[in-house]
Amino acid sequence: MRIDLPGEYSTKTEATPEAFDLARRFFHHQLMLPEIEIAKTVNDYRITARARFRIDCHAWEPVLWIKSKRPINNGAIQAFEGSESPFIERTFSTAMAAARFGFSYGERLVLGLISGLHV
Repeated sequence: MRIDLPGEYSTKTEATPEAFDLARRFFHHQLMLPEIEIAKTVNDYRITARARFRIDCHAWEPVLWIKSKRPINNGAIQAFEGSESPFIERTFSTAMAAARFGFSYGERLVLGLISGLHV
């Protein structure tokens, strides 16, 4: 991922303050990168997978939500994100690859091929 600085600079010293300001805004979520989202309903569960950029490792991490559409627990959501996520050590160089990985993981959970679905 590349973010260009606005304007033109003749030296690196001139660009440094603007670069640090841009990095600070990005780190504090004041500047966002476009997100990729894949969503589909499988076996009475709505699977939504996204990719979020992790500044600490400069890579994309999958984020997954599974929402139950079953009558017994309609609306219950199980989220796979943050430090509790199985994806914490799994990052990707592109947003699309991360979202697709998260979505395929969600499909396998819903189909019962992987344990860990609690909704």
